[in-house]
Amino acid sequence: MNRRALTAMIGIGLMTVPLLSLAQLPADLYLATTAPDALILGASTFHRTAYGFAQGDFNGDGKPDLAVLSDGEDSADGYAFVSVLWGPPPLQTTTDLLTYANVSIVKAPPGELGSLSRLVAGDFNGDAVDDIAFSAPCHYSNGNCDGTVYVVFGTVLFPDTLDLISGTSPGSMVLRGRTGIGGALGMMLDSGDINRDGLDDLLISAPLGIPPTSEVYMLWGATVLPDQISMNDAAPGVTRFIDSRTYQSSGRGLAWGDVDGDKWPDLVIGSPGEGQDNGEVTILFGGDEFPDSLLLATQPPGSKRFRGAGLHDQAGYRVAVVDMNGDGCGELVVSSYRAQPNGCDACGEVEIVRGGASLPATAVLAPSELPMLRLLGDPTISVGALGVELSTGDVNADGFGDVMLTTKSDLLNPSNVGYVSVVYGTFTLPDSIHVGSGPGVTRIHGVGHDDRFGMGLAAFDMNGDGVDDLLLGAPYASPLGRYQAGTASIVYGQAWSTGVASTPALRLLPNRPNPFSIETTIGVTLPSQSEIDVAIFDAQGRLVRHVADGVAKMGEHAFRWDGRDEQGRLVASGVYFCRVKASQQTAVSKLVLVR
Repeated sequence: MNRRALTAMIGIGLMTVPLLSLAQLPADLYLATTAPDALILGASTFHRTAYGFAQGDFNGDGKPDLAVLSDGEDSADGYAFVSVLWGPPPLQTTTDLLTYANVSIVKAPPGELGSLSRLVAGDFNGDAVDDIAFSAPCHYSNGNCDGTVYVVFGTVLFPDTLDLISGTSPGSMVLRGRTGIGGALGMMLDSGDINRDGLDDLLISAPLGIPPTSEVYMLWGATVLPDQISMNDAAPGVTRFIDSRTYQSSGRGLAWGDVDGDKWPDLVIGSPGEGQDNGEVTILFGGDEFPDSLLLATQPPGSKRFRGAGLHDQAGYRVAVVDMNGDGCGELVVSSYRAQPNGCDACGEVEIVRGGASLPATAVLAPSELPMLRLLGDPTISVGALGVELSTGDVNADGFGDVMLTTKSDLLNPSNVGYVSVVYGTFTLPDSIHVGSGPGVTRIHGVGHDDRFGMGLAAFDMNGDGVDDLLLGAPYASPLGRYQAGTASIVYGQAWSTGVASTPALRLLPNRPNPFSIETTIGVTLPSQSEIDVAIFDAQGRLVRHVADGVAKMGEHAFRWDGRDEQGRLVASGVYFCRVKASQQTAVSKLVLVR
């Protein structure tokens, strides 16, 4: 965010707000020469650890735990598995899973491997303990790619080892793909409360069916869920999205978020095989009800559909929704990872379509038809495939969403080992950015050419400072001589700074819940006893409410805002900003009120 934008948002009348400088990671960070803040090592040869990550409280102790997905040994006896590192997460320089004790292991049956697997977390049964969902789309020994998804319910009595060899186990459920069509159930997963009933829902794709049919499933969260579900038949509590067109690969990209700003989550389905691999993205707008099934071969009523601009772009291979400019509407992030902008060799492109209610019903993913920011791949890397993986978060805690994107290692030049780019959100998004050289981008470079750096990618707050940190998987890395054991590098996000390096930092934690409808809690940690002023402003910089004003002791404090102004009137839904002044420092965070 630039200073002019910040002043426009929170400057009011004669009150002055000290201008903040945005602290962010350096333009280039080379992990071969600069160690990450923390490193996780796979335990054994061929474990291929760090294909995926999920964070949640899986044992109900109030501490965040970290789940890490491993491919498993490349043989019929191998299996995908999830390592659950119990919170607080390890923050020492190196955590070796061979010797680390505070961990549980969840094993898929033998032969069900994880190189195409996904891992997510959510509270699917509403018991206030987070659950783990991971997939095994293919079986090594019999070539069966019908696919399986496992849901392991969180519990205070989580076992040290949970072996799913029988397909089910107490405290778990299994979802099986349609028999004999090779749909690869679980090739993409996502989770969230799509219908706003207080229970997380599980999104599952099966994009590779033969005959050429792609399907996406929505497993609706419920307090009672069955032990098993087969996708051969219609199942209660499951919505099916069916694309009967030839080789669409619908569901290779899968995400949800509020694109149009109506406060309802929308469903985004990427179909990279559409046309001559142009690809397309379909947005299905949210509500409290969905039909039991919905056909995607023709554009559903009320939906929006955007087509890839070039042959073989494979638009929609990965998708995401994140509010990068703070206007309350999520930007649509679309990976066209095989695109050739400016004639490059499949260096890739990512289109970030500005969210809003006025997007057209159909369009080509091009600036002439849609308001967008184009992220252009690195032309110096052959087949860099920008956006082959992507994730979102807020790694500088400025209230604007950031996008993380993987560029693969160079197909021809071993010295180019691949990197992950961080593109920072801001009040005013530009028209285009070259991720290989552009300003406002951080590039974190891997170590080895064959490590597959960035194929595991996520952003969570790992150290409890209120700032998202980067988790960067290199599942084919070989630490300590363990061939393809895998590594996960953790790079801490850098928050807003007042530029007073000698003063302990004032910490403004993300408000909870956010978004909120009735009341939200604002957490503040003071480095010393001081005067404190906590105030709420609207998006135009007008004072809405003084929440606190007085002297507070050093340490943690919680302040509540009930969504009312100084006169006690309920304020409208929208984006608001909380400003905290204390200890000669200022911090600002974004709040979203949904009536």
